[in-house]
Amino acid sequence: NWSINGTGSLVVKGPISNGTGTGLTVAGAGALNLGASGVNSSFYHLGVTSGNVELNGGQLSLTSTEILTSNVGLMVGSASTSASFTVVGGALLDMDASGAAIIDGEATVLGSLSTWNLPLYSAVGVNHTGHLTVSDEGIVAPKGSGSLLLVGLNQNAVLDVLGGGTLTSGIGALAISPQVSATANVSGAGTKWTVQ
Repeated sequence: NWSINGTGSLVVKGPISNGTGTGLTVAGAGALNLGASGVNSSFYHLGVTSGNVELNGGQLSLTSTEILTSNVGLMVGSASTSASFTVVGGALLDMDASGAAIIDGEATVLGSLSTWNLPLYSAVGVNHTGHLTVSDEGIVAPKGSGSLLLVGLNQNAVLDVLGGGTLTSGIGALAISPQVSATANVSGAGTKWTVQ
């Protein structure tokens, strides 16, 4: 696995990929900016344990089929730290081949054509408070048929679909555990959350 630690900023505009079964972990208070128009990158998994990662243009594919491990396709935040991950600038986060995503921090899909293809399972608020925002015509949807979106699995969570954002999931559920508070806000012209 590759690891990026520290408090500075790193910008990667070219394609970046690693071998089968290896991933990238981002820790520390720094920022990582990936992507550019026409650039395709791939990892087995991406863990953003702290700091900020932004996918700005291009495509990032995450291929881990693991579900109940620390190597799920995308993990944002942890039980003790918050982190953020943003898809912006018309970028595509392709997790169609992935088993799961866990959002224990902030995940945002922002702007026209910015898209997150959901994995089979996505959970917001598993080990830490989670927040998923889809706004300004951003799109979150499975590429194929079906996906499960859980908001507030073990911890409090918020889902915001705003400003023309579109969210589609095969199954959607709020506040899975009785002690959890989960909120879904869907507002603005053209905004929708569709459960297939």
